[in-house]
Amino acid sequence: MAERLSFVTNSKIEYINISSEEFYHTLTTRAKLPKWLARHIVELDELAINVTEPTTDTVEKILNRKPRIMNTYLQESRHLYTKKPIWGFWNK
Repeated sequence: MAERLSFVTNSKIEYINISSEEFYHTLTTRAKLPKWLARHIVELDELAINVTEPTTDTVEKILNRKPRIMNTYLQESRHLYTKKPIWGFWNK
């Protein structure tokens, strides 16, 4: 995903794999989230990593068409990713 976003934004975006503890620390210190919310986000992240989502056709049924692939979406929505982000704390 970082590679795809780098291409669309024409800027280097690097994925850095950090531990749950580092993620929690970043959320509480740099993002200034309350500890309860940071714990919840870390738990959701761990759940997303450890529990595979079932393959379904739900999106197709809701949209009444096949979903776009990510690269197509990013190209169509390129303008949304080329503005200055509001989450500037990640760049500190």
